[in-house]
Amino acid sequence: MKKLTNVLYFHDCGDEPEPEIRQFQRKFYNKGFEVSFVDEVDVPPFKGASNEKSYDILLFDYGGMMIGNDLMSHFCKYILREANECPNRIYIMVSTFTTEAMREAQTDFQNANEGKLPFNVFLSIEEACEHLNKLEV
Repeated sequence: MKKLTNVLYFHDCGDEPEPEIRQFQRKFYNKGFEVSFVDEVDVPPFKGASNEKSYDILLFDYGGMMIGNDLMSHFCKYILREANECPNRIYIMVSTFTTEAMREAQTDFQNANEGKLPFNVFLSIEEACEHLNKLEV
């Protein structure tokens, strides 16, 4: 079992993080990875933010806050820019709405960057685990 550390769950304030975190840990475990601790925040943890956090893996779910604002789209765009600047980090979308928002943001990002996308942004934990299995984690 490979251990993953420094995992951060960035979620909207409407989420109850503990049950979600247990589900994420189970998904990682089913793919051969142990994640014993996941820190969580409901404010942006990105580089330069007032609540900047250190993390190697970011789990992102802002689906509950998407109605009536553009926060999720904004955060998806920010994640793509940061992922481009921080190739040693992994960014994983962990909800259906967040995954769809990231797909849209990826299309816009590709159009603005000659078809290039950061390799370290994943639309599911399973997809990220496939990548991590190829690395020496």
